[in-house]
Amino acid sequence: TEWDRYVRTGVVHALAISGQHLAVLAGFLWVGLRAFGVRRANGAWAVMVVVVGYAVVTGLRPSGVRAAAMVVAVCGGLVLRRPVVPANALALGWLVVVALNPTDPFSLGSRLSFLSVFVLVWGIGPYLRPEPPTPLEQLIEESRPLGEKLLRGGVKATLAAYAVTLAVGAANAPLLLMDQNLVSPVGLLIGPPVVLLTSV
Repeated sequence: TEWDRYVRTGVVHALAISGQHLAVLAGFLWVGLRAFGVRRANGAWAVMVVVVGYAVVTGLRPSGVRAAAMVVAVCGGLVLRRPVVPANALALGWLVVVALNPTDPFSLGSRLSFLSVFVLVWGIGPYLRPEPPTPLEQLIEESRPLGEKLLRGGVKATLAAYAVTLAVGAANAPLLLMDQNLVSPVGLLIGPPVVLLTSV
């Protein structure tokens, strides 16, 4: 079937209801609300309500619950004007998943979801955060033409997307091999474009 092709190529996560979709939804909603001048606290409440509602409507799957709990933690930090520690947000997600169904943390989807977030935040995340430019670097960047800026930004974003895909794919491979006896290297190639298109 068509669905089996997505499973074999390793990009089924971009189409199935997952934590990634909740994060994308929260991100687009946040940007949209801020573009319309909605205050941060009001925007945070709106994002919380929509994301939790989306998680409920889609069946409270473990990856969705984890993402919703983490978004609620971040939005709660914005409302209360407190910094959010990523480890605490991930732990909250795990506790909420366990509270809703104690067996869910042991499902393959749940394990892949938590492992992927761990790799993103503590594995590859620190390497993707750009260091603040020096005054000379900032001056050089400002002197570049718009086309060159866009091209350089596109190349950086593409390299970052493939680095994330490679890191998460390598971390998830042992679990997938153990459970499904299948790892699709082509997923590393087509993963970022599929994620981009499904986000759009």
